Amino acid sequence: MIRNVLRRLLGAMMLDSTVVDLTEFLRKRESTTPRNYTMSAKGKSAEVFLYGPIGMSWFGEGITAKQFIKDLKALGDVTQIDLRINSEGGSVAEAEAIFTHLNEHKAKITSFVDGMSMSAATIPMLAGDTIKVSSSGFIMIHEARMLEYGTAKDFRKVADILDRTNDKLVAKYVQRTKKPEKTVRDWMSEETWFIGEEAVAAGFAHEVIEDKAQKAAAISLTGADLYKNLPKRLAATATRRQHADALLARMAATLDLPQASRRQQVDAALAKMGALVAH
Repeated sequence: MIRNVLRRLLGAMMLDSTVVDLTEFLRKRESTTPRNYTMSAKGKSAEVFLYGPIGMSWFGEGITAKQFIKDLKALGDVTQIDLRINSEGGSVAEAEAIFTHLNEHKAKITSFVDGMSMSAATIPMLAGDTIKVSSSGFIMIHEARMLEYGTAKDFRKVADILDRTNDKLVAKYVQRTKKPEKTVRDWMSEETWFIGEEAVAAGFAHEVIEDKAQKAAAISLTGADLYKNLPKRLAATATRRQHADALLARMAATLDLPQASRRQQVDAALAKMGALVAH
């Protein structure tokens, strides 16, 4: 299973099969601080940059609910929180936990979609009393997804989990947008992208912020082929091969490996991690 997941992430690259101990790699990734996530307070106001994947990623870059909640409590008695988002999404469970604690916070929350708020990243976005999106920013919703390995019974269980997850997401989106449930379900089924004013028209945002008044966040996607309705303007920024190269570079950095070719990086990483199960 691990081998198949890595194949998918690395663009179906063939990996040597051996057996393995991931202890060192996991220890290092868990101690990694998310590169683009910050939370700080000045007086009674706080600013949060939710930039990056939600939940622990393979390379330790993700923003976990545990870390977010700890930092949120450390802000103290703030009355205003500016939540700035530029995230492709991640774990729905982690996003739900972040949403819950933001929603329970007594501060007024303003969510800003600086670049993109996609998939699970839309969940904490909804905690905003006011939601503002950059004129070139994206909000994208789709049906929940999971990777699974096992029997038909296992997959039926996963399908039930996905159905329940979708129901929860629909309820949240309906509450925010005031649109009919069928409309929201159709949006999710089709993987719908709302750009700037479209997000306001759909009810996901209250207003648009012109890019000339606000520096737009850089948008970088993991892979164009992961999305079925990717806007043309984003397609050029996302290729699976580019993402594979970036993943391998981060793997090498996490394991303190020297700079090398892609193939050498894979071999070195697998040698240091141990071996992956072939079946």
